[in-house]
Amino acid sequence: VKRLLSGGIGIDPPNNSYFLCLSFSDLKEAIPLLPTLCDGVQALELRVDLLAKQTEDFICEQISILKRVSGLPIIYTVRSKSQGGLFDGPESEMFRLLRLGIRTACEYVDVEGCWSQASIFKFLRNRGCSKIIGSMHDYEEPLTPQSVKKLFYSARLNGEADIVKVIPLARSLNDNFIMHDIVSELRNSWPAPIIAMSAGDKGKLSRVLNTFLTPVTHPELPIPAAPGQLSAKKITSLRRDLGMIPANGLNFFLYGYPISQSLSPLMYNRAFQYHNFPHTYSLFETEDIQKVVESIRDPKTGGGSVTMPHKTSIIKYLDLLTEASQRIGAVNTVYKLDGKMCGDNTDWLAIFQLLKTRLGDNHEKKVGLIIGAGGTGQAASYALSQLGLEFYIYNRTFEKAVEMAKEFGGTPLRDLTEIKSVDIVVGTVPPSAQFTLPEHLCRPSLIVLDVVYFPRKTPLVVQALEKGCHVIEGIEVLVEQKVHQFKIWTSSYSPRAHIIQALMANNPDLMNDTPRSFLNAKQYL
Repeated sequence: VKRLLSGGIGIDPPNNSYFLCLSFSDLKEAIPLLPTLCDGVQALELRVDLLAKQTEDFICEQISILKRVSGLPIIYTVRSKSQGGLFDGPESEMFRLLRLGIRTACEYVDVEGCWSQASIFKFLRNRGCSKIIGSMHDYEEPLTPQSVKKLFYSARLNGEADIVKVIPLARSLNDNFIMHDIVSELRNSWPAPIIAMSAGDKGKLSRVLNTFLTPVTHPELPIPAAPGQLSAKKITSLRRDLGMIPANGLNFFLYGYPISQSLSPLMYNRAFQYHNFPHTYSLFETEDIQKVVESIRDPKTGGGSVTMPHKTSIIKYLDLLTEASQRIGAVNTVYKLDGKMCGDNTDWLAIFQLLKTRLGDNHEKKVGLIIGAGGTGQAASYALSQLGLEFYIYNRTFEKAVEMAKEFGGTPLRDLTEIKSVDIVVGTVPPSAQFTLPEHLCRPSLIVLDVVYFPRKTPLVVQALEKGCHVIEGIEVLVEQKVHQFKIWTSSYSPRAHIIQALMANNPDLMNDTPRSFLNAKQYL
């Protein structure tokens, strides 16, 4: 659950969603590329049959790399030779490999409908929490309405598939329309979501017409995983040209005061441009909450970012709040759902994801310290509680620390000399506070995250760097917030690497002194 909260799509991908078919024989060589490869897709497919080895240890290592580096849901696939893949082993070996996908908690496991009903039924009885994609590929038979329907019924897995995927080979342009007509007919009565398209160069149109979890490739991949695959960027562009994506965009704003130095327009407009979305993002600088509400209610407004002084005052005007924003008591993201104005909080998600990535999987016994008990301190407390960490809260006014501890857990401190050591420090106080840690808490293994991004080098960050601590800067937190906001507004994964590149290209300081999480994006400038 925590991994799904960290920015992946979970088990309900939106329309205009894609998954990237990874064709590496060993993902260790792909680690520097993954931030760029993830741009614009909602899931990653691990093609086990294309890996250099199919041993359990090697496969688990590959899955661990994806979970650690990308944060996106994994589609675990072993494609057999008869279905267009490389696996040529017996049925027992196929299902041994598939069970490993379940055991490693991959969000999706692809199960081919060509295997015996007995083996499929036995496997599905122990499917765990993974969603099952029932699949059928046919590159031999001519594409006819009858042959396609037969593939669909095999891919249903007797009604047990959560998603049905069917891919025959297109031999003419007309085959694309046959597929489209059959899918349109089945969707009216079919209980499961459908992935349906034609393989080959003549089937490319069907990939554009399929809007749910379309498999895509990327120029940086060694080879396309299937004939006729296109990139997510190419398909999005074609859908816009065909009128499948509205040509008239929405307006998004940053609401607050003062905000004239904000980097948000640069980042969001780069992200919209990457996806070929016609939306715009600009500043709406005001202290008047009524003007903010009036702007959000405008039908041409899709949503916005909310900063001071409106993060709490906006709440009473909203129709719906997420559980996180209710608990935290502050909103930094507004969006519209079925005509209603909704509020969310991505401050905690940014802190959660950055710490989780830095900590890895074994973090249950780590201890945190939150500096400050304001709105961002509450978001930090919620993030650490969702990570399952014990934590202390230190605030200049002790009573506020006590109040926050009652809401989120944690132990309030009157003085930092009360504790001997911690593993994580989250700073949420302004630079004017001139806060630094006592010397006894500074050690090289300490992780220090400061939410302040202007100036970059707060007193806490300067101290942590001097002491050799692991530092997560406020500019990294800012980017992570934007990634989550973008997904809320567009149901599309934010092009993180392109956002970072836009920041770095316009800020020489970031080029010369690059935060750790920006390094992979820097090499593509």
